[in-house]
Amino acid sequence: MSIDTPELTRLETLPTEILYAVIDHLPVWQIKNLSCASKRLRQACLSTLFRHVKFEFSQAGIEGLNDLLKSNICGYIASFTYEITELLKPEILDFDRFRSDILTPDNHVDQAKDLYDARYGTDEFHSYMAIYTTVHGICREQRSIVDEGADLILSSVFCALPLLQEVRLSFSEVLEDQGWLLIPDMVIKNEFYKHHLQVVSSAIQRARSAGVAIHSISLLDFELPFHDPWEEPNLGPLSESLRQLVKNVNVLRLREVSERVLEVLSHCAFDLHQLDLCGVVAPEKVIKDFFETNKKSIRSIGFHEVEILGNSISFPARLLHFFILPLITSTADQITSEGVEMVTFRNEKQRLCYLRCTSSGPIILQDPRNGNISGTSTSDLESLEKEMERLRLQAQVTPKATATTMAHRRCLVDFKEQQSAGHHQMIPVVDHTPQFSAAKCHANQERAKWRTECREKLANHIHSQLGLAILPIDVKLVTKPEDLYQWSISTAGKAVLFNKQLSKHSTGAYIYLCNGVGVHFKAVLGKGAADYDPEMRLVTSIAAFDAPEKSIEHPSSDTIAEEWREKFNAEVATREALEIEMIEIKGENAELLTEMEALHEENEH
Repeated sequence: MSIDTPELTRLETLPTEILYAVIDHLPVWQIKNLSCASKRLRQACLSTLFRHVKFEFSQAGIEGLNDLLKSNICGYIASFTYEITELLKPEILDFDRFRSDILTPDNHVDQAKDLYDARYGTDEFHSYMAIYTTVHGICREQRSIVDEGADLILSSVFCALPLLQEVRLSFSEVLEDQGWLLIPDMVIKNEFYKHHLQVVSSAIQRARSAGVAIHSISLLDFELPFHDPWEEPNLGPLSESLRQLVKNVNVLRLREVSERVLEVLSHCAFDLHQLDLCGVVAPEKVIKDFFETNKKSIRSIGFHEVEILGNSISFPARLLHFFILPLITSTADQITSEGVEMVTFRNEKQRLCYLRCTSSGPIILQDPRNGNISGTSTSDLESLEKEMERLRLQAQVTPKATATTMAHRRCLVDFKEQQSAGHHQMIPVVDHTPQFSAAKCHANQERAKWRTECREKLANHIHSQLGLAILPIDVKLVTKPEDLYQWSISTAGKAVLFNKQLSKHSTGAYIYLCNGVGVHFKAVLGKGAADYDPEMRLVTSIAAFDAPEKSIEHPSSDTIAEEWREKFNAEVATREALEIEMIEIKGENAELLTEMEALHEENEH
């Protein structure tokens, strides 16, 4: 009996190299479909489908890592993304502690009022117990993973991936429900992802000792929590964790990290050969300090949508003279600078001359179209400087020339990425002892006092600045385009304050808002103000807000607050009744169990 062998398709008869080339031009969904066609095609698709994998810090993610170890795709993975979140306070597991120290009923009512005043739908309102159930479930899952050491499986996973070259750490929010459910008091203070960084560093160290060449680290969306200007957090442990993570890694990629993360990194000297920055906004000093610390090893720099804040000379002269390197590949994709005039050269000769004069070492610029461009003599530097001076003077004479000079504010330099290899070590040990505050009740009262004062100051500022009378309870930080007013922020680093509802902030944030209004930020008219007559813009009496017809459309905040308090009290009463009932049931079960044991002993005798 013979078994018919199915005839191979034309695609399957192609040489492996050509098959790979075809697959490289297909989108992922087509590659997935193609992998189901036959065994040979699936084998050819595996290296593309599983070149990059992503797992998260959760129970499901840990189970996925266990499944990965049992699979046959480990030999194809070259890039591994680990999505991590901040750790919630263990006190959340105790409802009484949560209710008195973390999210009080009054704070919850304030949050609900903010949402109601912002015209959110009722389906976006979460009851107090719904919030507690959500954060309790997340916290219990996190503690289960950390206390049992389940995430340490990462070491075994990295050792099982022979082609692994890059580890990406993606920092994300614990809760994605528009951010308003999570308040700062729910997160372990000053933990700063330290546990995750130590676990990953330990896994990388062990993998390197097993012969896995992990040479690239990527930090994605890494931001540190807001802190008050006068309350400097202890960033020493974080700095040490990052130093161990990046130690002996040759390629570091930072995408949309905050300036404070860059500042922490600038205190550590790494053996970096390549640095890529993407979507980074930071002051000139922070970036300069980072380069100054690592100038002895960096060979290649990549800038993609990077904005440098400061007032100085143009970017190439500002940074390149800090690099005394045998080889620099300048790779600027786009660089924008606040208050800094960026230079554009009339030809390649002037550009090379300028770069040669602003760096104390030889420079080779690589152009992907023309290959290496060798340097020329420095005799043209004088004409280059005259051209720059001419453009500057032109800008002072005519508006048209000003537009021309503005076009010279961006300097685009094409480059070719270089890659290197290398990496090293780390050890995990983290103290998860709960940190309790003896004066928590007083802190809550202080926070409420500053929140009220902040609302009043912002309302007064809006009135004096725009002539709009806004009730303090109606003041919002998160505004919509159709609102009467918007916020114009002059201090870029504090813009994060205006991404959250007012009731969600800490005491320090309220103090900063009180002191910074009119100085670091101010109110400006929004699109909604265009529908108002100038005569109507200045409202001299708060009574105008209490018109009967408006009260019908939009009940007062006090009414809403009272309703939320009643709902909360009802939920608490229900919970306490259920707890009492559960205790009684447990007692009855214990009595029944005793009777059953007694009957069992009687039957035996």
